Amino acid sequence: MSFDLKAKDWDLDPSKVERAQLMAERIQALVSIPPQAMALEFGCGTGLVSFCMYQAFGSIHMADTSAGMLEVLSQKIANHGITHMHPVQIDLTSEKMQVQDFDMIYTMLTMHHVYELEKAMQEFATMLKPGGKLCIADLVTEDGTFHSSDMHFDGHLGFSREQVEQLYTQAGLQIEHYEVFHTISRTHGTTTQHYPLFLVIGSK
Repeated sequence: MSFDLKAKDWDLDPSKVERAQLMAERIQALVSIPPQAMALEFGCGTGLVSFCMYQAFGSIHMADTSAGMLEVLSQKIANHGITHMHPVQIDLTSEKMQVQDFDMIYTMLTMHHVYELEKAMQEFATMLKPGGKLCIADLVTEDGTFHSSDMHFDGHLGFSREQVEQLYTQAGLQIEHYEVFHTISRTHGTTTQHYPLFLVIGSK
């Protein structure tokens, strides 16, 4: 999937906007965010999740590998006159953020694209403050049809709860909450399939 090519039309899909809003609502309902907290959105895309809760944070650093997505994001930030959202093009599995000690790291539908999951989780744990929260939303294990329109997709087919718990534990993080909070529906020919999304929150 070329996220650069999809970036300009990304926000026009109401289903993407809806699930970003739902994730932001659930995080804010479940986590007490300290005043002036510093957050990192990993795989931020056009920033749909962060734009739903940017007022809750003192600063948000927004990491993605797609220049096209970050270009759209930067324009949105400028259009809104926001000064505490900071986009950065970076691959956290091979590069290190200059900023550390985050109160929260959150990511939505990104981890199933990450090859080196354990390495990414260890990096998240390193970047969090003691007591900091890691919030991951992604696909529950699916049958491989979610990305059936993308012949080049070679990521993970979602994650079982046991896989998620193992990843958190191996990174030294304690899971505090797990739920299935949303379902994505996609039509393949004459068949509609439903793909549940989980949200897991853990702390350092």
